Amino acid sequence: MISILVPIALIVVVAISTISVLLYARNLRDGRVHKRGPKAFDVDAFAALLNREDELFLRARLPYAEFNRLKRRRIRVAFLYLDRLSATLAAILDMRSKEWLLAGNDDQVDSLASLASDLASHIRVQCLIAYAKLSIEFVFPEIRFSPAVLITECKSLKATVVELHRIASASGLASVPAL
Repeated sequence: MISILVPIALIVVVAISTISVLLYARNLRDGRVHKRGPKAFDVDAFAALLNREDELFLRARLPYAEFNRLKRRRIRVAFLYLDRLSATLAAILDMRSKEWLLAGNDDQVDSLASLASDLASHIRVQCLIAYAKLSIEFVFPEIRFSPAVLITECKSLKATVVELHRIASASGLASVPAL
């Protein structure tokens, strides 16, 4: 009996994850996720939301049903953070393709803009991966994935964007989206 249920559960998990990633990717492509424009993204709050030590603490202290409800609520909030991050990344990529190319005479702006757009592209892929992992955790709260790569790269991008904002404002370029 169990040998039949395990493959069925695996197929359900893969199907749900695939559907959620495809829907999220379609929303990114169509602009539905970032139609309101970029907003500030608090990397530290996102890291605290997905902190695994907090999760282990809560798992030890709360009853099973209450822990699952709380974890799913935290995952919903994490989805909102990922949507906000995707909107900001889209604005950074859009800025690179328009405004920063016009500043071709400033090598420092060009190198930082190139670094920011490369990081933004890579983090966008990491957002899709994080969305898939969180979707699996939403269905099966016992599973734990680590989004450490996403958080580290977001902090690196934030430092790059702050420096680029400082240089761009001194050069008279358009303001860089906040991260």
